[in-house]
Amino acid sequence: MIQYARNNWNIFAIIGALEALTFLLALYSAARLPGSLISVIGQGGILWSVLFARLLLKKSFDKLQLLGVFVVLIGVLTCTVPQLPAGALVTQQHRIELWAYSGLYLLSSAFSAISFTLKEKCLKEGELDIIIVSCFGSLAQCIFTFLLLPLTLAIATSLPPQVYFQKGLAAFSGATHSCMPWLFFAYMIANLSLNLSGIALTKRGGAVGTFVIGTVLVPITSLVFCLNIPLLGASRFSWIFVGGLVFTTAGSLLYNHQKVSGILRKGSGIQQE
Repeated sequence: MIQYARNNWNIFAIIGALEALTFLLALYSAARLPGSLISVIGQGGILWSVLFARLLLKKSFDKLQLLGVFVVLIGVLTCTVPQLPAGALVTQQHRIELWAYSGLYLLSSAFSAISFTLKEKCLKEGELDIIIVSCFGSLAQCIFTFLLLPLTLAIATSLPPQVYFQKGLAAFSGATHSCMPWLFFAYMIANLSLNLSGIALTKRGGAVGTFVIGTVLVPITSLVFCLNIPLLGASRFSWIFVGGLVFTTAGSLLYNHQKVSGILRKGSGIQQE
């Protein structure tokens, strides 16, 4: 497995570059979007996942699955509209910025979709272990993240790099934020767990399935952001937004109709016994 990974180092380099670019674009755009909208827009990544699975893995999708993708996109648009700034003091530029940042976040999921598809290809062709894919992919991502650091700093802050890192070190040590560094370590543990779980899901359910399974968490996550969370505040709540969440969930169930049917048949069999 290690020999296969070494011989195909260029694929892992591409995976790392794509994930580093996703990280940069997603953080930049997410910081400028309402929290309740982030996970919803992420579901639009199913479009990219289907597209690249078809192009790179030659997968085929039935009409009901394609309908599910369309319904998910309708749900994403429906959720975005209630989050548009309102009021006489809000300029057209603010509305344009929200759509622009939403589009940029959706674009970042395209790079993530390609990365997942390439991981699935490596897992199947090389019969690799999850740890091998995770280690080589993460190493490449780390390298490209450092290479993109000048660009990251340029779009993240107007402060000189030295001042920016000094303030970051003070925050990490707890000098300015009492919840650090424990919050950082909690994030790292959650991030690593998510990474390994995502790769395992990719191996068992495919690249597209990875996007779809997370859909069941989207309504819960989005509605939690509508609460008055400390340091974040509350995102705007409306029943139109709830309707959009219903659309995204229904679209994912349509796409995943074969698995849903299997679960229902299994449950029916258990009841009969």
